[in-house]
Amino acid sequence: MASSKRLVVPMTFILLSGNTTTLATINNPTPEKLHEGFYAEHGFSIENDNLLHFVATPTFIKHCEELKISNQRLYEQDGAFFICSNIVENGMITSNLVTLDSVLPSMIIRIPYEYKSHIKTKLNEKHGINAASIYPELPAVSAYLKEKYKRKAISLDDKYEIVKSNVNENMRGRRWAEFFIILKMDKSGTFVCGRSYPNCKDRHLTIDNIKEIVRQIVQKNRNSSEVISIFVANSNEDYVSVNWILRAQWISPQLTGFLKPMSIGVTDEDDISWVENKSYSVNAEFYENHSFVDDTHLYVYNYKAYQIFKNAYAEMKKAYQQMSILDFLQERIKWETAIAQCSRDFGDFGISKNKDFNDFLEAFLTVSGAADNLRMYRTYKDRTPQNLERLVKYDFDDIEKHLPIIENGLHEWRVQISVADTDIESINFQKQKKPLFTFTQTIPVSENALVVFINESKAKTRTWL
Repeated sequence: MASSKRLVVPMTFILLSGNTTTLATINNPTPEKLHEGFYAEHGFSIENDNLLHFVATPTFIKHCEELKISNQRLYEQDGAFFICSNIVENGMITSNLVTLDSVLPSMIIRIPYEYKSHIKTKLNEKHGINAASIYPELPAVSAYLKEKYKRKAISLDDKYEIVKSNVNENMRGRRWAEFFIILKMDKSGTFVCGRSYPNCKDRHLTIDNIKEIVRQIVQKNRNSSEVISIFVANSNEDYVSVNWILRAQWISPQLTGFLKPMSIGVTDEDDISWVENKSYSVNAEFYENHSFVDDTHLYVYNYKAYQIFKNAYAEMKKAYQQMSILDFLQERIKWETAIAQCSRDFGDFGISKNKDFNDFLEAFLTVSGAADNLRMYRTYKDRTPQNLERLVKYDFDDIEKHLPIIENGLHEWRVQISVADTDIESINFQKQKKPLFTFTQTIPVSENALVVFINESKAKTRTWL
């Protein structure tokens, strides 16, 4: 393993390196065999305790001039290399290794695949770090030169899908287009974009390729729009969880003054501004572990909470039809708790990887949110009864519009997901296990760090103890 940091090792490395070389060539090594091999290679012997100590002690190789002769690759890479050791138990050398994994990292930095090519280019241009300098053997130099000078041609037409688009015609007199893109999968079912998972074999697209897709879409639509916003997801799951790998916005140079929206990032020569989400792969892993829920469970959770909501809503609707608006808003206290709890539950059950099913589940949030709005209207002391009546009627109309969608959807999705009666009976959303979120500190806190206290009048600081 190599890194950019040089580490000094003990003087015993000379013995250790020779000892390790000998150890690696012996099958079923024993101290006796290792003594024989060590003596044959170096012409002298060492004590058994020292030998076993060297075998069991992992270490880093010191970068020095001697490496230029003994191992040119280690010298050229100018990094830190780790020699694994064997675990010694009761004087016996086992085949189990003490690896670098046993050393806890001070921090973990994840680099998405899409940025690999870009980073390699910058390392070469700014620091001269490339395959030829890291692997100075002739085949590596030849491969590097071929890679450097060959022309790369890749078709992008079949590498993405526009899953949603719309144009707002009258946003301050502007034509504002939005495009939502999912990078496609190849015929074998693996992501062509290089998602950092074991099943991703075809890694064709880099971040520059993805930006080229955006530029093509802008070029096709710039004559019919004055603002174009593009959202790129790496997968269907990322689209559902709004985890964009890239966001872009093109603004027509003809727009000026209040008609010109604020740029979302640094604007390039094509009048496109970019937001690169370099942590999208970490977000995807988080959503996979903590947000996505099996569709059967998700269906039953929402179905059962909806039954509670329907009963509370029926009482609320009856009271609304029989009372004045002011009396109704006060009467709502009786079912307020049930409605508020349903609103929280619908938003807390999780999300589906099926974007169509996920769109259907949004209806539960819509009706519960509209019903929960009524609690807020009680605080509007300066509103007239007529004004309150309009607000309340709007929310009731919204609920009534979505209830048939929910009723029909529950039947259709139950068939499509194959939810059985036993699932309805056995799955209890009120006993749903919630993920436990823990924070593991990976960057040590400096002894000179400050704890900052902020209040309305002033900020205070004190030295970290």
